[in-house]
Amino acid sequence: MVPAKVRRCEPNMFSETLSSCYRLLAHATLQTFIWIIGGLALFGNCLVLAQNHCVDNKKKNYVPILLVSNLAISDLIMSIYLLIIAVTDLIFYKGDYGIKSESWLSHPLCFISCFFINLSSLTSVLIMIIITVDRYICIVYPFSTRKVTVRIARIVLAVMWAFSIVFSSISVIFSIGKPGYLRIYKYSSMCMPNNYENFYYRIWMLSYISMTAAAWVIMIILYFQIFLAVRKSGKNIRKSSTTANKTLAIRLSLILVSDLVTW
Repeated sequence: MVPAKVRRCEPNMFSETLSSCYRLLAHATLQTFIWIIGGLALFGNCLVLAQNHCVDNKKKNYVPILLVSNLAISDLIMSIYLLIIAVTDLIFYKGDYGIKSESWLSHPLCFISCFFINLSSLTSVLIMIIITVDRYICIVYPFSTRKVTVRIARIVLAVMWAFSIVFSSISVIFSIGKPGYLRIYKYSSMCMPNNYENFYYRIWMLSYISMTAAAWVIMIILYFQIFLAVRKSGKNIRKSSTTANKTLAIRLSLILVSDLVTW
């Protein structure tokens, strides 16, 4: 909050912070960037879901399609988060954010935004590790009878979503109606978790970071094994099914790398 006697509000609109006393998003470049990324992510992921919906469930490669569709849903949630922040900056608190900042930080939309960014970030990583395991089995053990079936994929995804929703909502629920120092995102205008001072929130954030870091390490190891298997199989007789799996693995690896970069 900004006391009435304050004549100059810091940081000013030309500072390097995310917010200023005038706008929720301090810089025009940041405002433009969020609109572009949020809009493209919304359009792109809706396009992926629409395309995958038209695919016959009985097709041989339906499991990767199912996994990619869930990844698109996860990224779609992130686009909604970005657009909530963009719309809030554009319509509300324009010119007087510093005075009304607490009304935004305690607004239900801010709590929902925090939940969305938690959920999207966690589910994206967990779905990517499921995709990696599926490709690992198909490439490294192409003749194995133990495959990730549609039924197994659906069960794993259901458990993953349930766990992610519960885990992501815990910190948000305990932040509702609390002052800034007792919220998971404290005074972050973008409603992003950053309360390292509170012991319980610090444990939550360390748990989140540990899970995501472990997931990326596992994915790197498995993809290293996949590329070794691809290189080794190149010296042997090529099978059409194996070649198709390799092509699919390369495409999915590009998706994982792009998600890693944005994450």
